[in-house]
Amino acid sequence: MRRLLTIVMSAVLLCGCGGNPKAVELLARADSLMDVRPDSALTLLNEGIAVMDDSPESLRMRYCLLQAKAQNKAFLPFTSDSLMLAVADYYDRHGTPNNRMLAHYLLGCVYRDMEEAPRAIDCYLDAVAEADTTVAGCDFATLGCIYSQMAWLYHKQLLIANEISARRESAHCSLKANDTLNAIYEQGIMAGSYILLNKKDSAELLLCETMRQYHIQGYDQLYLTISQTLMYLYAEQPDHLLDLKQLIDNFEAESDLFDEHHELPPSKRQFYYYKGKYYETINRLDSAEYYYRKVYRPNMSFTSQTVMYKGLLSIYPKSVVRPNWFG
Repeated sequence: MRRLLTIVMSAVLLCGCGGNPKAVELLARADSLMDVRPDSALTLLNEGIAVMDDSPESLRMRYCLLQAKAQNKAFLPFTSDSLMLAVADYYDRHGTPNNRMLAHYLLGCVYRDMEEAPRAIDCYLDAVAEADTTVAGCDFATLGCIYSQMAWLYHKQLLIANEISARRESAHCSLKANDTLNAIYEQGIMAGSYILLNKKDSAELLLCETMRQYHIQGYDQLYLTISQTLMYLYAEQPDHLLDLKQLIDNFEAESDLFDEHHELPPSKRQFYYYKGKYYETINRLDSAEYYYRKVYRPNMSFTSQTVMYKGLLSIYPKSVVRPNWFG
């Protein structure tokens, strides 16, 4: 019913632009697919491009905007800014606040894919400035995406305080758009940023709250996934040894990441470092070494091996039997 209503309303709005009924129908159908099947929306637009011939400028620009939106949602990289510059310029003169926000956001995504981070951030800031958050029809879902994209770019440039601020705004917008899951996700990522700033108390509070909200919402596997970040904190704090053990036990008992041999996939084996750290803390060094070595996988990058060697170097001085020269 909701999808049908979207098609009808889009058709009514686009008919107000005049011209080509087939083009109006094409755009309405593509828009209705955008959030759930962006690849299908993109295919529909690409295959129906001939329908746009002789359509008025308003429909052609709407077509370009939706095509770029579908391409972005389908994770297909942009390689040129020429088209989106024209689209953004058009909507600056003719669009609604939501249109202008979306156009500048997508222009920012173009520069993101072209690895021009400063220009991308400028476009994202322009997009945010176009949003009218005082009206009921404000597209808070897109606004949340804009802040999230800004956060990732800030993170890559190690502007961690800016990243935290952007993630906080993204979580807020997600709640306004009734996207509770994304709001919780942004909160969990924010905790990692606090760890980078060495604000571990703030990170712990955020992680515990994120886990609590995942549990309330019934996302138990996401609860277990984020618990590994809390393990990272507790593994370096002997006074949280019992908390670390509880997290490890819960993860092993309930995570669906383990295969039939109770082994984790290659990308998830850092968990074994936390388990090794637990055994090292209680002075069971053989078990600690076993789990530290278990982190390793074939063709593992040197960066990923860091935690394994960190653990092994930590127990080595404790394992070496030194001779008693003064017998």
